[in-house]
Amino acid sequence: MTIPYERGEFKYICPWGDSHIGVIGTNYKAMDSSVKFIKEKDAKVILMGDLVDAINPNDKRFDPKTLDPRVSIDNVISDQYAILCEYIEKMDPSRIIGVHTGNHEETIRLNYSRNITYDLCRDYNLKYLGYSAWTRIIFRRPSWQR
Repeated sequence: MTIPYERGEFKYICPWGDSHIGVIGTNYKAMDSSVKFIKEKDAKVILMGDLVDAINPNDKRFDPKTLDPRVSIDNVISDQYAILCEYIEKMDPSRIIGVHTGNHEETIRLNYSRNITYDLCRDYNLKYLGYSAWTRIIFRRPSWQR
């Protein structure tokens, strides 16, 4: 990825992950604040995984008392994914460099054949970075400033 810039201009790249969207412990206030920063600073974003909590009723760790009120016990993953999509749209998908998967998304992929990270990449035309990746970012000034 190449990011153009001009002399003296700051560019921000924000890692955004471990939000565990969909449970009452999710810090939506902090997420809103980070989205505001991303938009104000015209930042680029790398999504880091564990974006949704993704713990299903079949999982021994599941506790229905911990679900966000917007998440139905009958539709946990899809409801959490819908909330994630609201945040992706708020920050503007064109700012996203790529998307990593996390262990919570991988558990859903392996046990329930639903790849949330792939869905996000497909739905917003984002680069899938998998569990780990090297990302080359080139900052380039206009030739007349060199």
